[in-house]
Amino acid sequence: MFPPVTLPRSSQRVIRHAGADYQLQVAWPASPPPPGGYPVVYLLDAHAGFATAAESERARSHRTDATGVPPTVVVGISLGGERVDKTRRTFDFTRPGLALPESERQAGVAAPETGGAEAMTDLLTNVVMPTVESEHPIDTARRMLFGHSLSGLFVVEVLLADPFRFGAFVAASPSLWWDPDGIADRAAALVDRTRSEAPHVLLTAGSFEETLPPRLVGRPEAPEILARRQRRRMVGRIRDLARQLAPLTAHGGSARALVFAGEDHASVLPLTINEALRIW
Repeated sequence: MFPPVTLPRSSQRVIRHAGADYQLQVAWPASPPPPGGYPVVYLLDAHAGFATAAESERARSHRTDATGVPPTVVVGISLGGERVDKTRRTFDFTRPGLALPESERQAGVAAPETGGAEAMTDLLTNVVMPTVESEHPIDTARRMLFGHSLSGLFVVEVLLADPFRFGAFVAASPSLWWDPDGIADRAAALVDRTRSEAPHVLLTAGSFEETLPPRLVGRPEAPEILARRQRRRMVGRIRDLARQLAPLTAHGGSARALVFAGEDHASVLPLTINEALRIW
């Protein structure tokens, strides 16, 4: 039997927090840090993207002049265990009081337990970030928070609650359908109170998140899949939010909605990682 593959210049540990075990993974560049420290990506749901992000950074950061990707520390946070606990994950990335939309209930989706986002924010800002930034020289102006799907919703929630906690917020296929009206209201309030500085915001989705790819057309499950995708409006909602946040550009930030043609909810993740690494 061959030994397991290991990633050079990386570490992994388990952190117990709020009744659950989390994997903390860190990968760092070979090159020495710049005077201000490395940029850092805090990657949520890292069970699905940590190695991809780390290798994407390493493949391109040695030629920053050509690729636009600087040497960057990649930090992954994910639930521990061989399989992701979907119930706990939903709890972790939803704020207190957030209920499953009525449209989802009418479609037969079971209402999960929600409300753990405050504990997740505490883990991130009071445990993970101090740990990483005590071990690696970090440019605190170039911190990025990255999430996909439900953790992408969490990224948007953190942005709307505290836009200055990170220099960049990246949400790949964020589940904005959980609270579209509330998000719109808080986005408007964010723009109104942003005056002297602003973060960079990147929102992405795949074009097949609101329609069917050719391989599904005519299959028995196609009508149900299409109805769900059209109900959730993944593409339309990121475009709406990016338009709302467009005034951030007047204060040194940015707000972009990027739709990847021919991609779906899962396949946008590596493409978004590639785009996010050159956001600076």
